[in-house]
Amino acid sequence: MNRQQGDGQPALPLRPAPADWQRQRFVQRSRRLVVLAVDASDSMGDGPETRLAAALGTACALLRHAYLQRDQVALVTFRDRAATLTVPPTGSIRRVRDRLQRVAVGGATPLADGLRLARDTIRQARQKDPALDATLVLLSDGEATVPLHRGGDPAADSLAVARELRRDGVVSVLLDTGSATPDKRLLPRLAEALGGQCRRLQDVSGPAILELIEAPPPERSGS
Repeated sequence: MNRQQGDGQPALPLRPAPADWQRQRFVQRSRRLVVLAVDASDSMGDGPETRLAAALGTACALLRHAYLQRDQVALVTFRDRAATLTVPPTGSIRRVRDRLQRVAVGGATPLADGLRLARDTIRQARQKDPALDATLVLLSDGEATVPLHRGGDPAADSLAVARELRRDGVVSVLLDTGSATPDKRLLPRLAEALGGQCRRLQDVSGPAILELIEAPPPERSGS
């Protein structure tokens, strides 16, 4: 059946304009490395339900999210006098989870070294993939007690490395496992230096934590 104009003449065939076409666009998500930095110092073993147990439960939930997002994950633990790259960047979430469940607790809190090792791990990964996004998730009570060098200031060292991580364009989320008044402790200052968010672990829900780590990365210095 032919269409007709109002004057009875056959209508011209429809010719869609370019603007009439809709194109479905697929945006490829950037690869991301999530570094879990877990405080395993002596103070993290305090309390009837240890702070470390709560931190590890949160870390395992983050691992499940990382698996669904196809992120790589690295595990940095710090205790006693130094930090350790317990699991280098990997796509094996099970490997990270298994090592988390066997984390030893004890000693002082080399927070500055934990941040330094997280920074170095991200920088090394970006040598292979310069476009790599990076997220740091720090689980700690914020009691920095070990400087990077003999005679140094543990808090000042931690803040200095934090500023470097911010310049490197790293998204940072600090989950505070401590019980002291937050404004009298290091972590809020550390969050400011990192340009990240600081939340008390006992006050934040799982979905809220996931929303924090999905924040857009800050612009890298010099980019």
